[in-house]
Amino acid sequence: MDNGIRFRDMTMDDYPAVRALWEAEPGIKVSAVDSPVAVRTLLARSPGISLVAERDGRILGSVLGSQDTRRGYVHHLVVAPECRGKGLGRRLMEAVLQRFAAAGIPKVHLFVMRNNRSVEDFYRHLGWTERTDLTMFSYDLPAPPQP
Repeated sequence: MDNGIRFRDMTMDDYPAVRALWEAEPGIKVSAVDSPVAVRTLLARSPGISLVAERDGRILGSVLGSQDTRRGYVHHLVVAPECRGKGLGRRLMEAVLQRFAAAGIPKVHLFVMRNNRSVEDFYRHLGWTERTDLTMFSYDLPAPPQP
């Protein structure tokens, strides 16, 4: 699938369209860490990682990623419904993995909502391996006081 689709760095100008794709995808849990402020911070801390796929000015897909100098993290990979099953998701993932590799990141992680079989199968098909040797824990810090 090419059809005039080009990949480029994600910017905050893309945020409304990308957020709309996230919200339309049942497998993505949009939360406070997906706010404009949080995404702006992520893009600034991991420049050149996240990208969008667009055609004629319309965002058709996106992958949001970050890195901490040792590991890369894919936070959200999303493709517009009319583009699914045509290779765009695979191409987005290949592109972000190339960006991680160019940044010297040796390992990339992603998280999938439990029992989301089609997404699990998609990542397995791309060569990802499910980790069974660990359990993920999360800790929510209190919001900082407002000035």
